[in-house]
Amino acid sequence: MNATAGQHDQSRADGDALQFCVVETFALGDLVYLTAFLYGLREAAPNARVRVVTSSAGTAFAFPEDLAVEVVAADWPWVNFDWWLRPLHSLRAILRACHQMVPMRGTWVGLDPRGDVRHRYLLRRLKVRDVVKDGSRPRSLGRMLGQSNRHVLEDRQKYLEATCRELGIERPAVLRWPWANGAGVPGEESRRVILAPEAGARLREWPQERWILLSRELRSRGWKTELVVHNLQWGRFNVSSEFDGIIEGSVRDLSNRLRGAAVVIAVDSFVGHYAAAHGIPVLSLFGPQLAAKWKPWGRGHAVIQRDGYACRPCLQVRCVQPETSCMKAIALGEVVDLLRLMTETKTGLP
Repeated sequence: MNATAGQHDQSRADGDALQFCVVETFALGDLVYLTAFLYGLREAAPNARVRVVTSSAGTAFAFPEDLAVEVVAADWPWVNFDWWLRPLHSLRAILRACHQMVPMRGTWVGLDPRGDVRHRYLLRRLKVRDVVKDGSRPRSLGRMLGQSNRHVLEDRQKYLEATCRELGIERPAVLRWPWANGAGVPGEESRRVILAPEAGARLREWPQERWILLSRELRSRGWKTELVVHNLQWGRFNVSSEFDGIIEGSVRDLSNRLRGAAVVIAVDSFVGHYAAAHGIPVLSLFGPQLAAKWKPWGRGHAVIQRDGYACRPCLQVRCVQPETSCMKAIALGEVVDLLRLMTETKTGLP
């Protein structure tokens, strides 16, 4: 059953009775964009109680304290790529999720900004009956599976508007982006470049040796390079000598290190999206994914993605043309030249 404006008029009159259960069970990058949605939701309904049901990544992400959201995290066993084509695997994942569900008490409004039918299932298991639809008519099969041709933040904005419209909330419903204050500052700090080579899928990563060569080239031009390290092994290289700094640790630590950076060079990954959320210019290296849907949002960013790959968007575990892959096709010189164009008018650096 969908939420209606009439049902919640008294809740808003009471000031703090409206309760939202927001579901997003995927990775860190998805939580970056969800945060923009949550800021818009908080602005529209400042007194509401907001609970976020998320993946285990939610405990590592650390939502900003001023959002005042409750986080319920669990290890959802499903993946996002063509899951509907593997019915037995998906069924086992759903059955496993059943055992992690504890029904919620009271009256809640369920929100699913992604628009994934599995999220609707979770809300049903949580005994949340009022679920706001995304407002698209008719609702296609692709939308039910969490797919869209629009950029992820455009989808979140449309869903926020649908939520306020369905609940009769008259406050402006606008996402906050960027939602963290991390703009670069003049002086020495403006010479910092953060390099983020890791992604959630190996096919999105640029060869390691090119990051080493990129760092050497940038340092020769007066930049200070810092490498974000997570799971990727650098045993072949002495990273302490190839970069001016190493960034590892928590998401909160990353946030502190991002502040004051002039630019972030990243593959299609959480770090790139997170930097954009801080208002820091991002140069993104895109390969298998569609940049139009997942590129860093806002002004001042740039994307390199080579044309001529009919296999994009790619859902393969292994590349079908590994020697000439879409990521290997990105040349070192392209990255250096585009960085120069992004920064020369802002900083005057070569």
